Amino acid sequence: MTYLLDCFRQLSSRIQNAKQTTGLEKIFLATDFSSFGSKSLTVRPAQEKSEMLLKYLEKLLERPHVFDPRTVKLSDRGSIAIVEMNILSAGKKLFLVGGGNFEDWIRDQFEKVDDNVAEKICYWERPERNTLRAVY
Repeated sequence: MTYLLDCFRQLSSRIQNAKQTTGLEKIFLATDFSSFGSKSLTVRPAQEKSEMLLKYLEKLLERPHVFDPRTVKLSDRGSIAIVEMNILSAGKKLFLVGGGNFEDWIRDQFEKVDDNVAEKICYWERPERNTLRAVY
């Protein structure tokens, strides 16, 4: 948990720097550990402390915008992820903490626009997958 909190502090620092250098004002936050987030076992410890982590992030990031799927009556995690991915990939700056399929998809969409480059923080890079399959 200490590692995660340190990653959040690094995120906050980079966002503050971006605000000063680019005039960035609006921050949108999407997390895997919310009640609508990933079912991945790797985020389970964070999900168990999600309320505390979200309050910590809100304080660090000075009340970021979040998508509340209940306002549009969405409950399917996949649909929620698609909405968040579209919001994030349309931004001017993208900061990724962690790593995984969701982050890879968002990064790919974001970097297709205007030569954007996502900033990775505490990012776990996946080894390239061998896409060749043996057929018997």
